[in-house]
Amino acid sequence: MSKTVCHYQFLFGSMVCDVSVSFHFQNNRKPLEELKVSTVQDGVTKEFPALHPHWKEKRQYLYYKPPPTVGPNGSFALGAKEAWLERMDFLNTDLTWLLMMEQFRFWSQIIYDEETLDVIVKFLQDAPPYYVLQEFPQDDEMWNSFQKTHYLVFLVINRLATYHESETEFITPEYYGKMIYDNYVFTIPMILDICMFYGRDNRVQVLRIIDTVFQTQPKYKEDLEKSVPFICKVFRYMEHRFGGQKLPEEELVKLSERPNTQKDMTLFEFKDMVLHLLDSATNLSLFLDIYNPACTALVHDEHYDYWMLVQIVHLYENTVPQMYRKLEMLANTDDTQPMYVDLKHKLAVMRVELLKVFRCCLATCVNSIVEKIDTITEAEVRRYVDDYVGVLTECLTEKVFVCDYHSAYPVDQDLDTMSQVCPEMDFMKCDFLLEAVLSCFDPTSKSKRKSCVSPRDRKQEPLHESQKKLEATTSKGSSGTDVLKKRVTGIELDSLITEVKDILPHLGDGFVERCLEHFNFVSESVINAILEDTLPADLRSIDQTLPRIPPDTMEVNEASNALQRLSIFDNDEFDIMTQDEVDTSRIHKGKRKAKHKNLNELIDDKSHRTEFRDMYSKFGLIDAEGSMYDDEYDDTYDHLDVSVGEEGDLERRPFVVPRVLHSKEDEEEYPSGGESGEEEQGEPDEKPQPLRDEFVANPEEQRAKAEQRRQQQMQSRARNWRGAQAKDRDVVGV
Repeated sequence: MSKTVCHYQFLFGSMVCDVSVSFHFQNNRKPLEELKVSTVQDGVTKEFPALHPHWKEKRQYLYYKPPPTVGPNGSFALGAKEAWLERMDFLNTDLTWLLMMEQFRFWSQIIYDEETLDVIVKFLQDAPPYYVLQEFPQDDEMWNSFQKTHYLVFLVINRLATYHESETEFITPEYYGKMIYDNYVFTIPMILDICMFYGRDNRVQVLRIIDTVFQTQPKYKEDLEKSVPFICKVFRYMEHRFGGQKLPEEELVKLSERPNTQKDMTLFEFKDMVLHLLDSATNLSLFLDIYNPACTALVHDEHYDYWMLVQIVHLYENTVPQMYRKLEMLANTDDTQPMYVDLKHKLAVMRVELLKVFRCCLATCVNSIVEKIDTITEAEVRRYVDDYVGVLTECLTEKVFVCDYHSAYPVDQDLDTMSQVCPEMDFMKCDFLLEAVLSCFDPTSKSKRKSCVSPRDRKQEPLHESQKKLEATTSKGSSGTDVLKKRVTGIELDSLITEVKDILPHLGDGFVERCLEHFNFVSESVINAILEDTLPADLRSIDQTLPRIPPDTMEVNEASNALQRLSIFDNDEFDIMTQDEVDTSRIHKGKRKAKHKNLNELIDDKSHRTEFRDMYSKFGLIDAEGSMYDDEYDDTYDHLDVSVGEEGDLERRPFVVPRVLHSKEDEEEYPSGGESGEEEQGEPDEKPQPLRDEFVANPEEQRAKAEQRRQQQMQSRARNWRGAQAKDRDVVGV
């Protein structure tokens, strides 16, 4: 005889619970199915197999029932609380008795007494899940009793999923798998309920339970695949119940499940429908999130791949909006306002869970590529990419679903990850998919478009970084925060608080503001964290009804006065409020001394000529000395005849240097009427000029002619000057 100790540990909330079970058993190193145990009956020693009805005990069990509700006066009915606590004490005693039994007695009791296993099943069916725990009575004694039962049931489930307890008490995996399957110890609905009740706080232990069941008995995988039509049937029924598609004529439906077409839905019927759909979505999302291999089994049907995903999309697009409208009609009144807030919260949780189910199934394509990159073939990679793009392409007509899904799980990140491991992917399809997703959003909202980049335009990053992003997205959704913290105030902050309170109206503005600050002012992350109960410890300790305390009025006025600077000189080069550096050399204090003393000095200032020197030098109007042509009248060459075109002659002629600017050497080299003159004019019909007289003219005659011309010009200038003065006198006021 040897003493055997079985040790169990699991996490409940923030408590780590331990229990040790000890019993004496004969050590003969045989598995349970081959073991025989001796017993003395009426003085006669007999041997029975270790698994035999002889070892079961007849016991009257009390099953779990929901706690009593509080009456209008705030108290329970007479004796209701005491009766419920007594029932829970009996139930806890039975569970402890099961845990203390030897292995052969424990399994004989489970297999040959159906009522024993019903104790566990009833608790999983009737106990309140996490999303309705707020409806549990606010009584410490009742809550502690429920926690103890919750704890003991999980220990029994752990023992049911353990076939090797010690070196002397064990079952072979083959026999264990056959035993639990043939005797319905575990079923697919039971596994889903286990995930919902214990998967959030005890993920590792629940994953071990599911792995043990599916590895020892492959038939459970077949059962899981066969459950897809039933799940889709539930979704279709809900869609039909709220005015969606009709059920097929050949499909059989129970009379109790047929929709009531004679009268409208009541508020309590609506609540039952919401809880039914929420329970289905929550079970699926937690199960797929914990046990990822089940995603492949659920999305590949023998007739049509990803059939369940298509049903989820249709349900989300057609039924969920109708449920919101129905809620507004039935419960948005003063009398039913508390139920209205509660049901709206449950609808928000249901939307998150449905999106998570779709994400878990669709992410198998991306996960398969990333996890099997070293062993997978190019054809398989291309098939996974085509599956991903094909499923989302089929969902593009459902704009409500596409918008919510892309907001929670960005499609461009998945495409970017796949483009790195599959360079041969069809980028045209990916670009079309991304553009179609973005087109589902409001055209005036550019935030989603700015954050999305086509896979071919995105800068490539290491594959392991993309894998980290993908794993974070799959496990936590969009609850991740940015590295760089930003600050939001004013109207933008009020808008973010309103977005959160539209989904969770029971929260206080102050609590929502604290959550937004922690999650870098991303409202979707705050909503997901609250609905999934993943807030950090510092936010959990804050009262969720905390109001928002406005800042001090004087500080607000000072800040507003500092910001509202209205001036035409705002943001100029001398504005010290916006410029870090100001050129003080350009700032003059007092009256500045003018450059010129009077108007005559300003007119006599010819310094502006230097500004035009470069321009005139290009046309050869500046001599070698660099001085400009003298504006004094020069009559040296007035005797030369210079022709002037008629008014209105628009014919353009080549640019030539005026004759008055020719030097003396130029005149001698090209005299008037010579060969050069004929070539420049190029006029064949023009009569040649008479040759210049080579004899020297009389100087006295030349001086007389020059004086005559000078007198004529002076008279002409005088006439022009008198005419200008006469015209100026016509100005009014002179």
